Amino acid sequence: MSEATPTFIILVIAVILALLLGSIAFFVFNSNRENLNAATEKGNRMSTQMVESEWTQYEGTEITGSEVIAVIKHMKDYGTFVSVDNGNGEVNYTFTDGQSLQTEMTSTEFSEALAKAKKRGGSEYINPNTRFIGEVVRDDVTEGILGIKFVKSSTVAATP
Repeated sequence: MSEATPTFIILVIAVILALLLGSIAFFVFNSNRENLNAATEKGNRMSTQMVESEWTQYEGTEITGSEVIAVIKHMKDYGTFVSVDNGNGEVNYTFTDGQSLQTEMTSTEFSEALAKAKKRGGSEYINPNTRFIGEVVRDDVTEGILGIKFVKSSTVAATP
């Protein structure tokens, strides 16, 4: 019996150490998993911000009418709408139906709309010196970017 006692004690100690080591490994795994999930979420947010920066750079930013014209030309091939409110009402560019994104303008329609935006005296004229505030428009459900709205800033006077 005296020979069995040390073996039994060693066996009990080994089982306790194995359980203790298993508990520590499980705790470390769970705490690192939370950190890994947080890092992954942060990486995803940063990636989304980088991809969306093409549009979000205009969010709340005041730009000139000439820059608005450049944005309209630039966004033509991105599948998003651009609308401009120059004080005479909202005009859509790239899509005839604005943010519903159902009817993309043909090249001819786009050229005509852009020509009207550049024609002095017209109701759709975008004065190159007028200041506009940008707003990114997102889908209510998916929060994906639908387009950009530019509204004439009332704080800065336009020069003819």
